[in-house]
Amino acid sequence: MFLYIEDIWFKYDKDFVLKGIDFQIKKGETVAIVGESGSGKSTILRIIAGFERPQKGIIRLENRILTSKQHFVFPEKRNIGFVFQDYALFPHMTVKQNIEFAKKNKTKEMLQLVNLKGYENRYPHELSGGQQQRVALARTLATNPKLLLLDEPFSNLDENLKDRIRMELKKILNKAGITTILVTHDKNDAITLSDEIIIIEKGKIKYIGKTEEVYDQNYVN
Repeated sequence: MFLYIEDIWFKYDKDFVLKGIDFQIKKGETVAIVGESGSGKSTILRIIAGFERPQKGIIRLENRILTSKQHFVFPEKRNIGFVFQDYALFPHMTVKQNIEFAKKNKTKEMLQLVNLKGYENRYPHELSGGQQQRVALARTLATNPKLLLLDEPFSNLDENLKDRIRMELKKILNKAGITTILVTHDKNDAITLSDEIIIIEKGKIKYIGKTEEVYDQNYVN
């Protein structure tokens, strides 16, 4: 297995928001974590990225321990890419400058990957929501991360755009060949993009299975 998540417990204050989270991901897979608001799904991403440290549990990427009781690797040393829900683009920078903030001399390659060739000198406010998302993705992939984390990637997009943008993202992820975890509350995101679905409810995993199995058995409402 590529990523191991073992017995993760986490609380912000008194009550645990994650309770014994366990799962594994194979290299090259896209896995969707699905749950309602407040279920703990985004917290899982933040813990994997190293933005939060759990009270208990182990995270291992390939053969490297990132988080344990004795060991903690800071986010910038994990080689994990994170695309935030609001994309977090710098508004005063062009597309090229945003990408080069992460990695120099990768703009041309990344814009070809995300189908935005010719947009180098545009600013974020001159782009559509879907284009902003692809710039954020290009900036993240420019660092050549081992693992990509996507937090609610379509939440800021109009409903009539989502189907097209989902398919565009699926093509980009397939072309990049990167192991990906996405968090969503929308079953259509999970069904379109993922090989496997993890359903989380009140901080616990309710079900893990192949996407077609989860969909066929109506585990995703």
